[in-house]
Amino acid sequence: MAMAASATLRPEVPKRRRRANPTMDGYVVEGTTGHGDDDKTELQRLYYSMIDSVLGEMDQRFSERNSQLAKSLAALNPESDTFLDAKAVKHIMDLSGSPVIEAEFSTSTRRLQLF
Repeated sequence: MAMAASATLRPEVPKRRRRANPTMDGYVVEGTTGHGDDDKTELQRLYYSMIDSVLGEMDQRFSERNSQLAKSLAALNPESDTFLDAKAVKHIMDLSGSPVIEAEFSTSTRRLQLF
C-alpha cells in the first residue's frame, strides 16, 4: 500500500507560460472561439472581412486575363494605335474560338484606311 500512495504523490510540473504569437498581431479570428466577443472585436472582424472581399474583387477585376481582354477591345477602336492589330485582337478572338488570320486583318486595315 505504501507503493500506491507514493505513485500518486508526484511533484507538480510547472506549466509553460502561454504567449500570443507575435506574427499574428493585427489578425482577427472570424470564427467562434468559445467565449462571447465584444463590440470592438466584432467591428474588427467585419472590417477585415470587408477588406478581404474588396481585395478579392480587385484581384479578379484587374487580373492579367481581364487586362488582355480590355486591350483586345481597345484594338477594335478605329482611333486606337493598335486598331485591328492581329496580335492585339487575338485574346478576344480566342473567346469565340475564331482563328486569327493575320492577312485578313491587314487587308481590312488597308481597306478601312481608304475611307
